[in-house]
Amino acid sequence: MPTNNDEIERIKRIQEQQIRVRYDPNEKKAKFNQISAQRRQGTKVTGRSVLKDIPSKVWWALGGGLIGAVLAWVGLRLSIRANGGRLSAGRCRCVACEGR
Repeated sequence: MPTNNDEIERIKRIQEQQIRVRYDPNEKKAKFNQISAQRRQGTKVTGRSVLKDIPSKVWWALGGGLIGAVLAWVGLRLSIRANGGRLSAGRCRCVACEGR
């Protein structure tokens, strides 16, 4: 613990200042207004700025879904081609295909 009175006063002042800044609603509101005014002044809404505001996890999810859809489509096309134009690998047991 500091023994010097000046040091104790300085620490008390710092604590009071921190408490005042932390809990003073007027100061918080002033800071918020300053930040929002800065945002309003310098921002133009463009297509690029809108796309940049979309979170990256959304982009990754869309990319993963697209890759999955492409792989499913390729797998389906390969399966149909390997089975002579039929979707299933099993033998058809219907009346129309019985002779084939």
